[in-house]
Amino acid sequence: MKNTYNGESWDKFWRLYKTRRGARAYAKRHNGVWVIIAMNPELLSAKEKWHGLGTWLVGRSDEYLFYHGKGLTNFEDDYRVMEIYADGVLVSDYNEERDEPLSNVEDSDGLILMGSNILNLISTEIEASLAKDNIGEKWLKTKEGANLKESLVAVSGCILRAKFLENETSQATIRQELEELESRYSHSSR
Repeated sequence: MKNTYNGESWDKFWRLYKTRRGARAYAKRHNGVWVIIAMNPELLSAKEKWHGLGTWLVGRSDEYLFYHGKGLTNFEDDYRVMEIYADGVLVSDYNEERDEPLSNVEDSDGLILMGSNILNLISTEIEASLAKDNIGEKWLKTKEGANLKESLVAVSGCILRAKFLENETSQATIRQELEELESRYSHSSR
């Protein structure tokens, strides 16, 4: 996971910690949706092992979805989601008593599909703007670019949380967030 979906420095979106507590502290201090992952220790490089780095990985939701979507073999076994934080607040976690990871529930309301459709709309707008007049990545620093990128991150957080729904209240909350993001995006693209 040394590359990033966002094309920026790896350590801006991913951190490796010795303890789960360290990963939690990082997720609690940062806005956005962050995933705490128990990483397979066999994936550590010799250098990471030599430096005594742990296997608790914390990463931003859009980065996690980028790698998850690549269809890597054993991805969910090698990078097991343990907790999800949204704006510093725990929204879903590993159940220690049952000793099982977060479980996927049926997405009967189509939240993941709804979020994916919004992601596609935003991504298309970003790509069109980047191609326009050869402005390139400088456009992402403009107000319009920053707003669209922020929406992209927010939608990816909703999708990730929808993948690990715990109850109907969570489903209603995520639907409301997606509808607000969709209306904000629809309003801003006019």
